[in-house]
Amino acid sequence: MATVLKLVLGNFPTFCLVLAFFLSFLGKKKRSFGESLTRYTLLLPIGLAGIWGFYYHAFHPKMAAEFIGWADSPFQFEVAVANLGMGLVGVVGFWRSRDFAQAAAIMASCFLWGAASNHISEILAQGNYAPGNAGTILFSDILIPATLWIGYVLWKGK
Repeated sequence: MATVLKLVLGNFPTFCLVLAFFLSFLGKKKRSFGESLTRYTLLLPIGLAGIWGFYYHAFHPKMAAEFIGWADSPFQFEVAVANLGMGLVGVVGFWRSRDFAQAAAIMASCFLWGAASNHISEILAQGNYAPGNAGTILFSDILIPATLWIGYVLWKGK
């Protein structure tokens, strides 16, 4: 059980993205697949994973820094509150309109694709292959906003 918990928590954004797809297929009876995918992507990999990122960067900064391959820094608190803002927008966005989802997608794309570009830069310039830099977090930082935009485009109407 401890191994499963460590696997889920160490890959939480990716786990949330997979769960969002799964729930979207279940939720298409009530709403379109695009709407369900948008809403569950907002709630889980944007919302809950954003709050998860806040928690680790704010309350366990040394552990978070080591996971990413960084030195501990006061800038982690800035990353923490950016994650918190993104997380809260995602959770609120689950219940809001398509227009709200578009604004959330813009914000999440800037933050996550910016983080992904930094991960790639760290790999190329520093050889940083730490799990929190070159592991599933790199792929989730790319795929989560892409998934949100795909759901948004497929979500017809307002």
